[in-house]
Amino acid sequence: DSTASPLKMFEYMAMGRVLVCPDMPALREIVADDGACLFTRGSMADLSRVLQQLIQDASLRERIAQRALALVAPHTYRQRAQTLHDICVHAYTATEESRL
Repeated sequence: DSTASPLKMFEYMAMGRVLVCPDMPALREIVADDGACLFTRGSMADLSRVLQQLIQDASLRERIAQRALALVAPHTYRQRAQTLHDICVHAYTATEESRL
């Protein structure tokens, strides 16, 4: 109950889809306050309210989808590879400098 696997969330965000998910700390950590429509976990009334809001407001859907794209951008495989590369270059450089 207190954990969630965000892999699918990242995929949907990268596709520019609006996420509708329960308001849980593990998920909020990924989507912040404006990268998804959050509803009170276990509340059908709140889920219904969020869905109605999305159905009626195309600009809201677009804003949330665009924010999700921005939030997910640093989490691509390419970005992860670049980060790992940068760490390795830094470690190698530091090692070489310490030998001098």
